[in-house]
Amino acid sequence: MVDNLFLHKVLAPLTIENFLEQHWEAQPLHIGRADSNHFANLLCTRQIEDLFSTQPLTYPGVQLTQSDRTITAQDYCDDNNRVIALRAMAQYGQGATLVLSHAHNLLHGLAQLCRDTEAALQMPSQANVYLSPASQQGFNPHYDTHDVFILQVSGCKTFSFYSGGAELPLEHQKHDPQQSRAGTKNTEIALQPGDCLYIPRGFVHDAQAHADAPSLHITLGVFPVTVSELLQQLIAMHAERDTNLRRAVPREAWQDNNDRGDAAVSELAAGLAPNLFSTDNIQSALSHLRDNFTLNAKQDCRGLLDMAATHITARDTIALAVNIDLQRNDNQVKLRGQGQILEFAEPLASAIEQLCQSDETTLQSLPGLNDEQRVALGTQLVMSGLFRRMS
Repeated sequence: MVDNLFLHKVLAPLTIENFLEQHWEAQPLHIGRADSNHFANLLCTRQIEDLFSTQPLTYPGVQLTQSDRTITAQDYCDDNNRVIALRAMAQYGQGATLVLSHAHNLLHGLAQLCRDTEAALQMPSQANVYLSPASQQGFNPHYDTHDVFILQVSGCKTFSFYSGGAELPLEHQKHDPQQSRAGTKNTEIALQPGDCLYIPRGFVHDAQAHADAPSLHITLGVFPVTVSELLQQLIAMHAERDTNLRRAVPREAWQDNNDRGDAAVSELAAGLAPNLFSTDNIQSALSHLRDNFTLNAKQDCRGLLDMAATHITARDTIALAVNIDLQRNDNQVKLRGQGQILEFAEPLASAIEQLCQSDETTLQSLPGLNDEQRVALGTQLVMSGLFRRMS
């Protein structure tokens, strides 16, 4: 098994199976730890200062917010929404929470965390950073439309949960304080450095830093593919093959002409893709969605420039470098991983399966191939970043 930051940093001591079976989409989960430095190698305030000192940052990538006052982009940005660093620092000094959205695009440690999260959960992810001054609260009670893991890096923060909210809201069903006011506070969870808090989408919450020190945390957001999205994909794929789904809605049904309209709707319902929900169609739609997820995943090119100058031989040993999804289809295998999809027919397909089942494999031991094929396969796999050369 390839080392995975999400599994041993975020979930531990839980296993992925235990988490998904008992906690996923159910209730907030607090994982307390005695190690205050558990997340320290992922982020520190000095890195944030360095970003503001060296990078061209813009709104909404950088936001400042405070629960009891309104802060606009004009308060810390120029006319082109470019952040004026010292103004942003001044807002923080007045009590505003500093938010770095999509911080995985700026910080390598968070990029790797997201890659490992996507490999473990098979869901897209992102990492935001929140730095709150001591005693301050950045947001009023709200719920998110995606699931989040709060990783408390330094300082302490108490999260409060309220009745109300929405059950598994869709992405467009964002929290509206006018329509969905927070109810009664029912739970408080104080996070210490090193702690993790899972919050399912739809749970109303807010958070306040403790009085003794600023609070720095990472919010790791994950975006599952919903059954609704699967059905949309299923219909879209079926419409390419079934002309009945591409026809205009019958006039009588569209105009709802009493009995004639009712009859037209009944006839329409009876003829709509009778085999749409077959197992094969659902599997095909799922495969398409997995392909899209894989191709949009975050890639890691570290070490590949040096590797391009190195000649692999049949005597070399290679091993998996990332977690991958291996799918066998008749005489072919499909490898999904790190933003790419590779497909191999026999005899390479069997060689790929052997490589994925072993911790390390010497290319020369792969059966059914000559040395030229072994070297070509090893070179392709290593340069893809899916495998690494061990010797």
